[in-house]
Amino acid sequence: MSVRASMLAVVLLAAPLISWAPDWGREDWPRQLVARCRDVALLANTGLRIECAPSGAFAAFLGEVDMAIAHRMGATALWSRFVDAGLRRGGVRVFSVGALVIVEHTTCGACRRVMGTTWMIDPALATPTTLAAAQREAGLRPAPLLRTVAAWRTARP
Repeated sequence: MSVRASMLAVVLLAAPLISWAPDWGREDWPRQLVARCRDVALLANTGLRIECAPSGAFAAFLGEVDMAIAHRMGATALWSRFVDAGLRRGGVRVFSVGALVIVEHTTCGACRRVMGTTWMIDPALATPTTLAAAQREAGLRPAPLLRTVAAWRTARP
């Protein structure tokens, strides 16, 4: 009886340790991330942040700028704003794919290592804090919260 109880305890305690991470080498890793939100585990030192809704559905992703995510997701461009401050060319590009909004904010597009952030969010599911931060990153006011792709389509900095 104690052996069974011990085995059960091991299985139950180990369950939270079992996790999944996208296959970063695959072209479609953003789609993997969205599909498996509640199971995803990201190492703290990756600089990536993921937010899942209480239901386990994908709500938001924040990482270093990756100008291929929108392409990999098959996203449609909504609007863009470019800044040319000498060698620190950058700007914001906003895309949508289904109910998701992708915000690419490039702070230095001409640097040896392109700098900036990429947000991939479901505006209906993201927390108010996360959505307001994504709106600020896009150069928009943090309020009112843009809870639909249509609202993002018409918004401008």
